[in-house]
Amino acid sequence: MENWQLWAAIYISGVFTAMYALWLPSWRVIKKIQPDNIIIRRPILSHIVVFWIFFLFFPVTILSIIIPSKTENFIKGFIEGATNLPKE
Repeated sequence: MENWQLWAAIYISGVFTAMYALWLPSWRVIKKIQPDNIIIRRPILSHIVVFWIFFLFFPVTILSIIIPSKTENFIKGFIEGATNLPKE
């Protein structure tokens, strides 16, 4: 296997890990508190958009996966931003 294939596999798997660790919990909470949100009404489109955002910014989002407090902050911030609800 060539080097670029190895790096591409690591990068793509990291993006999917970020989707699983950061996006999916956020999406589930938004689904419970605002079922009429556009993110919930258009799940395929929202998953694709978030995938590309995570793909572009994966080097930055990796810190949110590694550090548990950052994971919590990311999920809370994403939910707040997507639902326009005030902070607790």
